Amino acid sequence: MDTIDIKGDTELLDLLSSAPAAELGLLVDHLTDAGEGRMTLPAAIKELLLESRLRQLYTPTTLRILIRELQQFGGNTVANLARRSGVAYEEIVRDVSQHLGGKGEPSTPLEKVELAAVSARLAQLWPTLDESARQGYFTALNQQGVTSALSDLQTAVLAGGKVSAFIAQRLAESPYKPNHIAGTVKSVALGGALTRFLPAAVVAGANDLAGAAYRVTVPCVMHMAYLRQRRVAADAPSCPECAGALAGQARFCGNCGHDLRANGASMTAPASQSVAALPIATSHDGAELMIGSGGGLPMLSITSLVGLDASEQMQSLDLGAGAIDRLSPVLQALPSLVVGNEVAAHRYLKVVVNGPLAAAADGDGLRGFVRGPDGKFVEHGRFFEDDRLKNLVSGAAIFQIASIVVAQKHLADISRKLGEIQEGVARIEAFQRNERKSGINGTLQYLQQIGPVVLAGNLSSSIRDELEASERALSLIQDHILTDLNAITADVGTLKNTSAFSSGDLTKALKSRQSDFEELALQWKLCLATRFVACRLVCCYPGEQMLVERRQHVLNELTQVLLGPDGLLRQFPAAVAKRSSTLKALTDTQVEIQANQERLRLWEIDRVPAIESQGRATFEQLDRMLQENAQPVALVLEVQGDKIVRALAA
Repeated sequence: MDTIDIKGDTELLDLLSSAPAAELGLLVDHLTDAGEGRMTLPAAIKELLLESRLRQLYTPTTLRILIRELQQFGGNTVANLARRSGVAYEEIVRDVSQHLGGKGEPSTPLEKVELAAVSARLAQLWPTLDESARQGYFTALNQQGVTSALSDLQTAVLAGGKVSAFIAQRLAESPYKPNHIAGTVKSVALGGALTRFLPAAVVAGANDLAGAAYRVTVPCVMHMAYLRQRRVAADAPSCPECAGALAGQARFCGNCGHDLRANGASMTAPASQSVAALPIATSHDGAELMIGSGGGLPMLSITSLVGLDASEQMQSLDLGAGAIDRLSPVLQALPSLVVGNEVAAHRYLKVVVNGPLAAAADGDGLRGFVRGPDGKFVEHGRFFEDDRLKNLVSGAAIFQIASIVVAQKHLADISRKLGEIQEGVARIEAFQRNERKSGINGTLQYLQQIGPVVLAGNLSSSIRDELEASERALSLIQDHILTDLNAITADVGTLKNTSAFSSGDLTKALKSRQSDFEELALQWKLCLATRFVACRLVCCYPGEQMLVERRQHVLNELTQVLLGPDGLLRQFPAAVAKRSSTLKALTDTQVEIQANQERLRLWEIDRVPAIESQGRATFEQLDRMLQENAQPVALVLEVQGDKIVRALAA
């Protein structure tokens, strides 16, 4: 937000905005003392930064607050004590570089001052490192042409690019403990004046304050240098020999002197291209056999395929020996046009069952159609019942085959979905909601037991009655959850701030409501998902189509109660935003109030899209399960000779 003054450091804001969220956590650690907090860091800002790190989410407002706090620490160095306010990042960098003994003129660009600070910090740290620690700086750099001399490392740092980014990152991870603050006081004009006019105790306190500030500003400058050089290295081509950045159309590397003309093609570019694998094309070979009536959809159609489309996801099915036995006559009865020598070796057959069988007009046998490669009918014929077809030509037998395919296809889907719901239920731990947890969990366990039984075709009336009882029980639980969701949304607007001196208490109460809402939303989703699965099992019972369609409509409408354009997932965050906009306190600064408001926004930005996307994905899958029950069933059979060796479902 523009109301947070960052003293014109928009370029720094851009640098942080372009960095991956995982790369900003170290800055938070330095500012918050790894979460322990610092004397000069307000609690509201500390909590915002820690929550941003936890969620890996840094909003523009959060980054502005982070920059402002770094500027405040920069204002606490001895030279800036008289100002009692923050300073721009460039002044912090120059102060840190001077403090570390780095060289640079006032006109030196900011990026070069950062690198000078990194080089000076490396030289300062070097005598304290043992041989193993020193070698750690070279191990990853030897392949880039850097020798084991400190001067070479410093030269590589000042050149910028990958090497300097690597070293700056290592230095940023090292805690800084200033040992010569008093010397710094005397070397700075304003600091020297303070030593002449202020009591010794005040100067000593100033030294401590400056030391605390440098503990933050030095590693933060190292990290900013890392982020900047990381971006530079990613945006610019680099030398294949030393990985140093290359300027313009250079013919030689300015860092190591490598001749770029010999292998210009080896210069690494920032972007790379990948070639997508081409899918295996599915072509239809031979004729397609259809069994059905007149010009309507056939009950059974069989097409010979030469291969499978790799882009089409297929699911391996275990049809069992009985099902394979019932499908075998289909292959044996095909005209020679389809099952001749071309199919006798190793072929794929695609079987689609999508309508009722119809007898020929005179009632003698079934009408058969053979369609050629050009899609035109090339032959009309009739099929009669004989020893090979007597178990095939009846509608009941075909539907039995179809039901096996459907059962196998959906059993895996339903089992997986029940497992996901079970995992979610296990997270419902609030003691006052144990009854809900038990109700949903009991139904889940029952569905897991009877799901395979129902899908296998064992449609007992007792199971059907229990499915209806489960729907009634879950509907009641759903209503209770919905009541709580509405109540917590209304409650947000009536929350009072229990403290006139801090906005933290109200912020804590609103965050508690956010957690409660998210848990209720999870329960609501799990309960509704369980009802979808139970409805899917009702589909297996004959004569229930009208009930299933009506129930499916009701369940889909319920999804909109939370996920719809005007659903509770929109209403609740709006209520929180409205209440948080009125945050105020006597002792909180405007930045602290904005930090608390941003903490509340982080939940909305992070969790609301996740709740919505996960909910939509779940219910779209479940709704598709119900719809697929009335859709054509596609089965791909891999045939070797006259035997079926594999079955797949689309």
